[in-house]
Amino acid sequence: KWRTVAAGDSHTVGIRADGTLWAWGNNYYGQLGDGTTTNKSTPTKIGLANNWKSVAAGSFHTVAIRTDGTLWAWGNNYYGQLGDGTTINKSSPIRVGTATNWSAVAAGANHTVAIRTDGTLWAWGDNSHGQLGDGTTQPKTSPVRIGSANNWAIACAGYYHTLAIRTDGTLWAWGDNSRGQLGTGTADGTLSPVHIGQSATWRAVAAGAYHTLAIRSDGTLWAWGKNNSGQLGDGLAWRATPGKIGAPVFLEQPLSLTAAVGDTTTFYVGYSGSQPISCQWRKNGIPLSDSGRISGVTTATLTIHNVQPADQGAYTVVLTNPYDTATSETATLSVVGVPTEPFILPPIRLLSGQFEFTIASAPGKQVEIQASTDLVNWQTIASFVNRSGTMSYSVPATNPHHCFYRLRQLP
Repeated sequence: KWRTVAAGDSHTVGIRADGTLWAWGNNYYGQLGDGTTTNKSTPTKIGLANNWKSVAAGSFHTVAIRTDGTLWAWGNNYYGQLGDGTTINKSSPIRVGTATNWSAVAAGANHTVAIRTDGTLWAWGDNSHGQLGDGTTQPKTSPVRIGSANNWAIACAGYYHTLAIRTDGTLWAWGDNSRGQLGTGTADGTLSPVHIGQSATWRAVAAGAYHTLAIRSDGTLWAWGKNNSGQLGDGLAWRATPGKIGAPVFLEQPLSLTAAVGDTTTFYVGYSGSQPISCQWRKNGIPLSDSGRISGVTTATLTIHNVQPADQGAYTVVLTNPYDTATSETATLSVVGVPTEPFILPPIRLLSGQFEFTIASAPGKQVEIQASTDLVNWQTIASFVNRSGTMSYSVPATNPHHCFYRLRQLP
């Protein structure tokens, strides 16, 4: 039975339940550890030891810890990633230093990080992007202690970046950040550990070449960094801060619009996430409902027909699925052609004994509708606040052959 396994660029190593170590695949640099540089297409037992505890594989080197707390390494050593003080490749396991309190080890492309039982963090190998975390970009051929903290619990290594979790549940990262893989919110790298976000509930972390994934104590999965092959699982091009996997995410935000009175206008959003995802458009924070003029309030596309001054405002859409809720950026609708003086819009129609017409005035103003048959004597037939600015109105046709109407806007 197999107990644990690790994969490098093109080689594999595993530990069986009996504590023996096995390896297979590419062996150009001696990364299998069988004393040769010959590739192996089937698992090959490495040495005679049966007390291997854990193993990690870099691009072309391998590191492992035995149950007695000793650390061993083999394979490519161009950058000193084996930690033996040299840059000479090794085709068989060689012991790293004299310490017997190693508890965990991780391998990046060409660098190695490890944690001792006292909670201290150590790193060595390639440091071209500050991935060792010692404040420099100089490679190290032997383990160097990183900072003064003694509460490190978990570490992982990507191609040129490193992450680690402390016993207090905080997440830290350093090294290359050109694809946002550190999760700091920028693309700027760092030469020493920086705290990622505010959460103190991280319990596991793993690094790809240029992306990172981590799990919180509530069981949620988070990802950030490069996403050219969809490795983040959220549909974005890349992400510079941790994003919850499965949660709804906006691929395209709504844009602010300007529309004339009477026009038709449309807001649109693009989104991704685990289905089912529900949408709800809001105006000024209040959920919208489909009506005669407004449609698509629960879809990605919100359409407003016969735009009116009252439609001006701030529009957002809320996405919800079983994982989380996301609110879009605010898009503003500006309406032009808003009347400041009152007028009646043609045509005036006679339907079923009613004169029907559209009135326009400054929104929220008190208006009066007056009627006359001779353009001399005027009678107020309605008085109200025109809240929307433009609205339809109808009055009984008392003299269907000859009647005039006018609109007054009160101060």
